[in-house]
Amino acid sequence: MEVDKSPSGNADAPARSGRLVNRVFLSAFPHEPDDQGGPSGLVTGPETFPGLGVKILVKQHEILPVRMIIVAPGNAGIADMALTWDITEEWWDTMLDVNLKGYWLAVKYVVPHMLARNTGGRIIMTSSVAGLRGEPGMAHYCASKWGVIGLAKTLAHELAKYNITVNTLHPTAVDTDIITGMAQAAEMSKEELVDFIFLGHMMPVKLIDADDVAKAALWLASDEARFITGQTMKIDAGRMLK
Repeated sequence: MEVDKSPSGNADAPARSGRLVNRVFLSAFPHEPDDQGGPSGLVTGPETFPGLGVKILVKQHEILPVRMIIVAPGNAGIADMALTWDITEEWWDTMLDVNLKGYWLAVKYVVPHMLARNTGGRIIMTSSVAGLRGEPGMAHYCASKWGVIGLAKTLAHELAKYNITVNTLHPTAVDTDIITGMAQAAEMSKEELVDFIFLGHMMPVKLIDADDVAKAALWLASDEARFITGQTMKIDAGRMLK
């Protein structure tokens, strides 16, 4: 089974967990049947593809008897830290291109095919706890993640009548390479940053794992969540309780 991976280390987590629920997550180019008799698809990491790349990816799906497409963009998001007035225009644009425009590109080219098949579906977008609150030094990151909520809730309104659900995931800090980059930007060691993050958690955990996010996505993609749409699911170790 071929799995499409994006560079952050998060993108392959749904596919790994998907071995347990193959009808939900298979691969970008699925060839294995699900338990309902037809292959399902995972379109992941549109930020690694320009618009043309997304169209090509969707075109390859079009020739397959796909029963349902799961769109889970945003797994290779980027983060950095700077005071709002110190952020350059270039870095602001890059942040929103990767963390927000990538989602829009995915739905722009995938949703018409979902509608044409008329089999319902799921759209799951990874935002962040930074999409639910302000974070000093992260105005560009917060703006991009808040934007994901606006996009998702609008899509939830537009697609509900087609039996397509749209939800967002809001993890706290995940143990990926992004943490190292954020620590460097904040002029801290990774250990110092992780200890600082830990202070915001109600539960005794410093960082969550990418698989924790993947399991939440798998549940939202399952039949158990078929009537859940427009929701913001937190995977935050109680961070938003503070």
